[in-house]
Amino acid sequence: MVDIKPRLICKGLKNLTDDNFIKIETVKYACPNPDCDSVFTDKSNRNRHYNYHCGKPPRFQCPYCSHKSHRKSDVQVHINSRHRFFRNYVIELYNPCKKRNYINKKTE
Repeated sequence: MVDIKPRLICKGLKNLTDDNFIKIETVKYACPNPDCDSVFTDKSNRNRHYNYHCGKPPRFQCPYCSHKSHRKSDVQVHINSRHRFFRNYVIELYNPCKKRNYINKKTE
């Protein structure tokens, strides 16, 4: 599990001592997948991880070789660097919207 340190915010800039800082506890959002130990400081990052990456095979593939990635932009960069004289398009292997119950922002 990831250890996330609390943030410190300065109350004043005259004397930078421990008394001039307010300790703010960081909220942690754990992935709801029981097989995943990922923890996030932002709920939207946790939701994106769960909905698009957690426990899933890569979603995008290069049309010219077997390179795969979870992110379309990573495959586009791969094509520009490895297959630069070919058309830059990406194969989407599946659509995750049809396979899993998503975490809805409004229900939490």
